[in-house]
This record gives sequence, C-alpha cells and structure tokens, in this order.
Amino acid sequence: LFGVWSTARYSITNREWKVLVDMPGGSPVGSKQGAVSAYSNGSHAAVDAKRQTVMFHGGSPWHAASTNKPADLAMNELIAFDAKTETYQRIAGKGKVDGRSEAGFAFVDHLDRYALRTEKGLFLFDPEKQEWARAVIEPLPVKSEKDYGWNYMVYDKQRQLLILCLHHTWAALRLDAATLKLETGN
Repeated sequence: LFGVWSTARYSITNREWKVLVDMPGGSPVGSKQGAVSAYSNGSHAAVDAKRQTVMFHGGSPWHAASTNKPADLAMNELIAFDAKTETYQRIAGKGKVDGRSEAGFAFVDHLDRYALRTEKGLFLFDPEKQEWARAVIEPLPVKSEKDYGWNYMVYDKQRQLLILCLHHTWAALRLDAATLKLETGN
C-alpha cells in the first residue's frame, strides 16, 4: 500500500501494518529508506503482478539517485517499487511522452504495457524495451475544460478494457494487440 508517502504491508494473519519504507524527506532512490519527498502529489501508481512491482509516474520532486536533493521526474521517467527487495529504482524510459497528465496510469496485462493518458493522447510503456510509444487513436469525444480531463483510468483485466471516467461520464477503451498502431520516437 502506498500512502502519503510511506510504503507499508498489511498482514492478514497478524492484522497489522508494517511500514517498509518511510518516505517523507527520504533518501536516494535505490535505498530502502525512501524515494519520494512529501510533495509528490499528482503521482500515479500501477501494480504489475507479472514483475511484482508497483510503478509510479509523475509527482515531483523525486529524489535523485546520487543525492538527497529532490529532482523533478521527466515525463518519460518512472519509479519502480520492487515488492521482493522492498527497494525503488528510477527508470529513464526511451521515447517522448507529451503533455500534462492528470488522468491516470494503469498496467494493461494483455499488452504487457503501462498506459498513461495525457492531453496529447494515450502513451504506452514497454517494460522490456523500457520505451514509450503513442497509440495512434482518435481522442475520446468528451467535453471538458481541459483536454486531459479524464480524471480516472483503471484496467479491467477480465474484459481487457481501460475504463476512464470524467466526473459522471464513463468510457471503455479496448486496445487490440493485432490492430493497435504505435508511434515511437515522437
């Protein structure tokens, strides 16, 4: 579980929480002592059961790997929390992610990709290649004050759908591996 901003595990047997990593004012990425300052709001998290990690996108400042000083995370960078080792790793993804994101981040099991919605479109991260690509799809037709107005996105594994929500408007997006076109190097 990721709270504001600590990492903890709940034992069903013992009915208790154990703080694994206490992050506020924490120390460099890669240590068990923390990765994120208390000002990391706007961060998204997605669970990757295949790799037993929780991947974070957004939020700043993150702590730089070589110092205790905060460093803004670039749009194409991620932070991975490894549940086995209880450590963090900064991942500098290749490729470009354009636009602001306030709309969600999800792991799409059937594609083995992370999905991120920004004001410039839907971007997919390949964890094996550590590379971003933009999905070539039309923008979802929704009236909003902002182009990135979808404020919620989650993956439905059983139906293989991305579910998006903008207040009281819902949408489902099916990404088919056979027909999905991706732009890399943008």
